[in-house]
Amino acid sequence: MALRWRNQTCLKVRRWVDRDISVHPRQSIALLGAFLAMLIILLGASALGSLATVGFWILIFPTWAAWTVFVVWRVIRLTRAITIKGDRAYDQKTKFTLPPQYADSESLLAASRRGRRARRR
Repeated sequence: MALRWRNQTCLKVRRWVDRDISVHPRQSIALLGAFLAMLIILLGASALGSLATVGFWILIFPTWAAWTVFVVWRVIRLTRAITIKGDRAYDQKTKFTLPPQYADSESLLAASRRGRRARRR
Protein backbone atom coordinates (compact mmCIF):
# COMPACT_ATOMS: atom_id res chain seq x y z
CA MET A 1 0.00 0.00 0.00
CA ALA A 2 2.79 2.41 0.90
CA LEU A 3 4.63 1.68 -2.34
CA ARG A 4 1.52 2.46 -4.39
CA TRP A 5 1.02 5.75 -2.52
CA ARG A 6 4.68 6.66 -3.05
CA ASN A 7 4.46 5.95 -6.79
CA GLN A 8 1.29 8.01 -7.11
CA THR A 9 2.85 10.87 -5.17
CA CYS A 10 5.99 10.78 -7.32
CA LEU A 11 3.86 10.79 -10.47
CA LYS A 12 1.82 13.77 -9.22
CA VAL A 13 4.97 15.73 -8.35
CA ARG A 14 6.50 14.91 -11.73
CA ARG A 15 3.37 16.02 -13.57
CA TRP A 16 3.21 19.22 -11.51
CA VAL A 17 6.86 20.03 -12.27
CA ASP A 18 6.39 19.26 -15.97
CA ARG A 19 3.31 21.46 -16.19
CA ASP A 20 4.98 24.25 -14.25
CA ILE A 21 8.09 24.21 -16.42
CA SER A 22 6.21 23.98 -19.71
CA VAL A 23 3.61 26.67 -18.92
CA HIS A 24 5.89 29.18 -17.18
CA PRO A 25 9.48 28.34 -18.18
CA ARG A 26 10.97 31.63 -16.97
CA GLN A 27 8.76 31.96 -13.90
CA SER A 28 8.80 28.37 -12.76
CA ILE A 29 7.93 27.78 -9.12
CA ALA A 30 9.81 24.47 -9.27
CA LEU A 31 13.05 26.25 -10.15
CA LEU A 32 12.28 29.04 -7.71
CA GLY A 33 11.93 26.46 -4.94
CA ALA A 34 15.51 25.33 -5.46
CA PHE A 35 16.81 28.89 -5.29
CA LEU A 36 14.71 29.70 -2.22
CA ALA A 37 16.03 26.65 -0.42
CA MET A 38 19.60 27.72 -1.16
CA LEU A 39 18.80 31.22 0.08
CA ILE A 40 17.41 29.75 3.30
CA ILE A 41 20.57 27.70 3.68
CA LEU A 42 22.79 30.75 3.30
CA LEU A 43 20.72 33.01 5.57
CA GLY A 44 20.22 30.27 8.15
CA ALA A 45 23.90 29.48 8.24
CA SER A 46 24.83 33.06 9.03
CA ALA A 47 22.14 33.47 11.71
CA LEU A 48 22.75 30.24 13.63
CA GLY A 49 25.67 29.07 15.71
CA SER A 50 28.34 26.70 14.41
CA LEU A 51 26.73 23.44 15.65
CA ALA A 52 23.29 24.50 14.47
CA THR A 53 24.76 25.52 11.11
CA VAL A 54 26.17 22.03 10.58
CA GLY A 55 22.82 20.46 11.44
CA PHE A 56 21.08 22.91 9.15
CA TRP A 57 23.38 21.98 6.27
CA ILE A 58 22.89 18.27 6.95
CA LEU A 59 19.10 18.62 6.78
CA ILE A 60 18.54 21.18 4.03
CA PHE A 61 21.41 20.72 1.58
CA PRO A 62 20.62 17.12 0.49
CA THR A 63 16.98 18.08 -0.02
CA TRP A 64 17.99 21.10 -2.07
CA ALA A 65 20.45 19.08 -4.14
CA ALA A 66 17.94 16.29 -4.83
CA TRP A 67 15.21 18.76 -5.83
CA THR A 68 17.55 20.67 -8.13
CA VAL A 69 18.75 17.49 -9.84
CA PHE A 70 15.15 16.33 -10.25
CA VAL A 71 14.01 19.64 -11.81
CA VAL A 72 17.02 19.81 -14.14
CA TRP A 73 16.35 16.21 -15.23
CA ARG A 74 12.74 17.10 -16.04
CA VAL A 75 13.83 20.22 -17.96
CA ILE A 76 16.21 18.14 -20.07
CA ARG A 77 13.52 15.52 -20.76
CA LEU A 78 10.93 18.14 -21.74
CA THR A 79 13.39 19.98 -23.97
CA ARG A 80 14.26 16.75 -25.75
CA ALA A 81 10.59 15.86 -26.22
CA ILE A 82 9.79 19.30 -27.64
CA THR A 83 12.76 19.05 -30.00
CA ILE A 84 11.70 15.63 -31.27
CA LYS A 85 8.13 16.83 -31.77
CA GLY A 86 9.32 19.89 -33.72
CA ASP A 87 11.65 17.83 -35.91
CA ARG A 88 8.87 15.39 -36.76
CA ALA A 89 6.53 18.25 -37.64
CA TYR A 90 9.23 19.71 -39.90
CA ASP A 91 9.80 16.38 -41.66
CA GLN A 92 6.08 15.73 -42.13
CA LYS A 93 4.68 19.18 -43.01
CA THR A 94 6.90 22.23 -42.90
CA LYS A 95 9.63 21.26 -45.34
CA PHE A 96 7.07 20.81 -48.10
CA THR A 97 5.97 24.44 -47.76
CA LEU A 98 9.52 25.66 -48.39
CA PRO A 99 10.94 26.57 -51.82
CA PRO A 100 11.90 23.54 -53.98
CA GLN A 101 15.63 23.72 -53.27
CA TYR A 102 14.94 23.19 -49.53
CA ALA A 103 12.19 20.59 -49.87
CA ASP A 104 14.66 17.69 -49.85
CA SER A 105 16.23 18.83 -46.55
CA GLU A 106 15.85 16.86 -43.36
CA SER A 107 15.63 17.67 -39.70
CA LEU A 108 18.44 17.15 -37.22
CA LEU A 109 16.60 14.16 -35.78
CA ALA A 110 16.35 12.47 -39.19
CA ALA A 111 20.00 13.22 -39.98
CA SER A 112 21.21 11.79 -36.67
CA ARG A 113 19.00 8.72 -37.13
CA ARG A 114 20.46 8.19 -40.60
CA GLY A 115 23.98 8.58 -39.19
CA ARG A 116 23.34 5.99 -36.47
CA ARG A 117 22.05 3.52 -39.04
CA ALA A 118 25.13 4.06 -41.22
CA ARG A 119 27.47 3.50 -38.25
CA ARG A 120 25.74 0.24 -37.33
CA ARG A 121 26.30 -1.24 -40.78
